[in-house]
Amino acid sequence: MQKVTLNKTITARRLSKTGVPTPDPEATIPFGAILERVERERDRANFRYLTETYQCPWDMLASAMDEGEKAQAAAVGKTVAAAPRVPHLVFETVTSNEGRVGRAKVPGGWLVRVEPGGLAFVPDPEHKW
Repeated sequence: MQKVTLNKTITARRLSKTGVPTPDPEATIPFGAILERVERERDRANFRYLTETYQCPWDMLASAMDEGEKAQAAAVGKTVAAAPRVPHLVFETVTSNEGRVGRAKVPGGWLVRVEPGGLAFVPDPEHKW
């Protein structure tokens, strides 16, 4: 995306050079500010203002853009936003007489969950259970 001019003031968190939000308080980005390199990542927007990189909720930035800019930014963000979410930890149900039990395959064994509130690791490097 090229440039976006804000039609209202927003707040955003400054990002470090590695792309991680800094502990600094949120910055105020004023009405009329020109943002560059606007990119949408799921529910967040990253952009450059002056010489710094910032991040804010996508909805906040979208509400401060004109309709034409919003449509263009949404089109740019579709490839990132449409990426499928893959669960990293999937519990499967285990038959038990002790309530709801689930297990998830993890490196070296199983993570076992007993509801409500129990969690344990069961070693099984070959996942034979």
